[in-house]
Amino acid sequence: MKPFPLISAFLAAMLAATPAPAQSVPSPVSASTVISLGGKQIMNIRTGAGGFTPQQRADAVSDRLVPILSITNLTPADVHVQQKRAGQDASITVRGHLLITVDRTLAQVNGMTPYALAEKWAGTLAAVLPQVNAHPNPNGM
Repeated sequence: MKPFPLISAFLAAMLAATPAPAQSVPSPVSASTVISLGGKQIMNIRTGAGGFTPQQRADAVSDRLVPILSITNLTPADVHVQQKRAGQDASITVRGHLLITVDRTLAQVNGMTPYALAEKWAGTLAAVLPQVNAHPNPNGM
């Protein structure tokens, strides 16, 4: 069953990609963008990648969150961090849906490894997602 357009609009309004205040951080950081969900900061994208600016990366994450939020009955166990080789990029997925890939540059700017940063963000996401994702209507409407 597809979610109603109103639910999709509501879910889109719940997430935000808001520019964060400028901070003094090492290059190649050009701007910082905070991703929030349900009023809780999930991640702070501080670097571009693959030709995308931090804002464009944040917009992509926000776009990916919309269908994820439409999945019913998410639990913390639905959030996973995957890394093919130690020291390489790490990806956060939710029930098989890619949310973000944490690259070495983004991790380094945050003073962490890609896996450690992805785990940190995934932990916050796992705590918040079950509170804000779609839930079936108990009345069947």
